Amino acid sequence: MALTLRKALPEDLTACTAVLEGSEILERYYAGEGVLARMLAKAEAEGQLYVAGDEAGSISGLLKLVPGGFCGLYPYIALLAVGGAYRGQGVGRFLLAQAEAMGTADGARKLALLVSDFNAAAKAMYQRCGFYEVGLIPEAARPGIGEYLMLKDL
Repeated sequence: MALTLRKALPEDLTACTAVLEGSEILERYYAGEGVLARMLAKAEAEGQLYVAGDEAGSISGLLKLVPGGFCGLYPYIALLAVGGAYRGQGVGRFLLAQAEAMGTADGARKLALLVSDFNAAAKAMYQRCGFYEVGLIPEAARPGIGEYLMLKDL
């Protein structure tokens, strides 16, 4: 599948919401009326939301990348999501590669992310892509959920 990455536009936000439908991330972090929509709209307005599209123009995944978001030092992947129908097709790897390229272009030495302790598949993908675990932060973002801090040298 040939993918392209571009900054999200306001008209993409409904499709971005659909990428997260049925996911545990949506359930645990963005449950509640309008919570996800507000976060996505803010990320888009701040120029931090990117979408992966296929040949047909369908949005298959999204990336929220915060420049200097990790301690003011490194780009921080605040959200990476792949639509259910697109999982296992390389979309996540594509999004990570694009984040790495943006970080490298900005002169960053590392790329950072947190992955929830319940998201073993995502953690394994990040490790396959060269991220390493720094440690587990209990209840970093939500009660009862640990977050693994992961870094990748660029």
